[in-house]
Amino acid sequence: MRMSELDNRSLIRFMVGAVLITVSLSGILLLGASTMVMAQSVDDYVGPATCQACHADNYEEWDGTAHSNAFTDEAFQSEWQSQGSPSECLECHTTGYDATSGEYAFEGVTCESCHEAGLTMAVNTAPELCGSCHTGEYGKEKFAKFQEGIHSNSGVTCVDCHMYEDNHRFEVESKACATCHTDDDIHDRRLILDLQGASLESEAMYEELEAEYNELVNSLGGEEERTTLMTYVAIGGAGIIALISVVVAIYYYRYRGA
Repeated sequence: MRMSELDNRSLIRFMVGAVLITVSLSGILLLGASTMVMAQSVDDYVGPATCQACHADNYEEWDGTAHSNAFTDEAFQSEWQSQGSPSECLECHTTGYDATSGEYAFEGVTCESCHEAGLTMAVNTAPELCGSCHTGEYGKEKFAKFQEGIHSNSGVTCVDCHMYEDNHRFEVESKACATCHTDDDIHDRRLILDLQGASLESEAMYEELEAEYNELVNSLGGEEERTTLMTYVAIGGAGIIALISVVVAIYYYRYRGA
């Protein structure tokens, strides 16, 4: 047998072996990919009651929140049904929604909306996960505002404030703010509390004025009288806003100079 024939046979064996290895690896990768897709199917979601068995405290915090009531909330149901119950709303108001079938695993934003399907208990703290729902018109542009704000630019994420000390109510507590807003001129807690107080007071004043305005409008019959009243209210509102701005400025410079 010639040397060239041996070389050709060796080359053929090498090529066949390479093809078999490639096919085997491709099969393994495809199987793994299909398994990953199946892990997120509707049937693989176990539900919040399953999580409750071990995480009772977290479940109690979550239960009754806007997340847990995201589907049953009366305001959502009214708006959703008035628009013909569009299926795309279910992506954020249910858990495990499958766009191809229109089915979902559970009503509301449950544990697995953030921790993935099943018992993987993955922890995803990326702001983009929150932004997948808290965005656009119905999400009140919260994610866009966060990205443009000083918190995002300072490396603070959503969970740093909304899940401080593993808080599953997602409410921002004063202790969370105090981790950063401490003793310097800008971050002084006294200033922040004073500004929060001024803001709450202004909101209360606005609600009182709005109630009085509605009462007066209902009592007036003439269009001319209503127009005159609206003018007075607009002028008064502008004055209140200017007053609040002055108060905020005084507080800021007072504590900044302290």
